[in-house]
Amino acid sequence: MAHENLKFALSLERKEWQPIMGAQDYGTFYMVYIKFNSYEKTTIQGGDGKDMISHHYKVDFKIQNFVGAVTMGLGGSPSLSFEDVKMDFRGNVIKERWAKLNLSVAPFSTNNIISNYKLIGTEKLEKGKTFAVVYNRLAPPVEIFNPGNLNHSVFLNPHTITRDGDDYLDVATRKNGTNDDYEPEIAGEPFGICNPSHSIII
Repeated sequence: MAHENLKFALSLERKEWQPIMGAQDYGTFYMVYIKFNSYEKTTIQGGDGKDMISHHYKVDFKIQNFVGAVTMGLGGSPSLSFEDVKMDFRGNVIKERWAKLNLSVAPFSTNNIISNYKLIGTEKLEKGKTFAVVYNRLAPPVEIFNPGNLNHSVFLNPHTITRDGDDYLDVATRKNGTNDDYEPEIAGEPFGICNPSHSIII
């Protein structure tokens, strides 16, 4: 998967929109951008007398739809975490510490900007660190797609259902060439989706 080696360059000093993710869902291609506005390090003394340090980044997020009929918007509350990654996508040993941004996107949503959001980390974002976006694909609104009553849905979620006359077929996938079980598509982190979502902090 050579595409995993292609990363965005992300500067913490630039006060302008920078791309952090691209994806295609429901036939719409879109990208997500971030703008870093300010940084503050805070220290709070814990009950055990030890100092607890947190890193506060005031940021803006923006989603831009480029082509496709379904408008994608931002949803939920983004969060920042840190994780030790021992292998890359090819299975090579790397032993790196990655910053991970958890972000939600929603179909049929016009919420395209989140402004002045406080992103709090237990560690500081540093140059050379990988910044990975893990996105959660929210289900369409229940008044549009009701998986419990498909006959009365005005939209069929193409990630989970296909129509065959009066019948409906569940979508399930597995990686080609494996004997893994087929996994049904559900709302959440997209299964088997390849999208540009990694940056290197410069």
